[in-house]
Amino acid sequence: MTKKRDQEACVQEIVASQEDITKAIESLSDAQLLKLRNFSKLRIRVVWRKASGKSYEDLLSEAILGTFEGERKWFKERVTFISHLLGVIRSISSHWAEKYDRNEGSVKWVNTSIDPDGREIDPIASVPSETPNSERALGAKEQIEKVTEALSKDNMALEVLNGLLEEMKGPDIKEILGLSQTEYETIRKRINRTAKKVLL
Repeated sequence: MTKKRDQEACVQEIVASQEDITKAIESLSDAQLLKLRNFSKLRIRVVWRKASGKSYEDLLSEAILGTFEGERKWFKERVTFISHLLGVIRSISSHWAEKYDRNEGSVKWVNTSIDPDGREIDPIASVPSETPNSERALGAKEQIEKVTEALSKDNMALEVLNGLLEEMKGPDIKEILGLSQTEYETIRKRINRTAKKVLL
């Protein structure tokens, strides 16, 4: 039994070579690349100002480069390449958040939000037309900020919310985050309750 466990452990600890990684990168399908880009966007939105101006492209590139250079080891017998990259993207963005200096960074928003019933809405469109554009944009940002701040300790809810802000479809969000339909609906309800509490 011990010998079998040792053999299994050895298999799990096989680290991919640069040749393995190059082949894996070249083999990524368009759908897998889209999944990686979308998840990178979600993570940038979760850490937002804590990314200190870095883009989702920066995040994805760092994950791939770190893997290729061996800083982020891919145990190829343990997880698939895309699962490895998703984990690295999450890890890097979390590290950025931990290192964040509040005197630096910038905020980047989109003018969309979620209403109390869970529908994607454009907050700007609901503001009277006579309101100057800059004021309407500011109001939209403030609404999004209030909901985001209220969900600051609920990372999964933030990732779902930010997927919705990116106008991603529910099935795509579920796939990227590995959520079941029940888990997704439960998180949406938490977002809706939070939005209703802070916006109404």
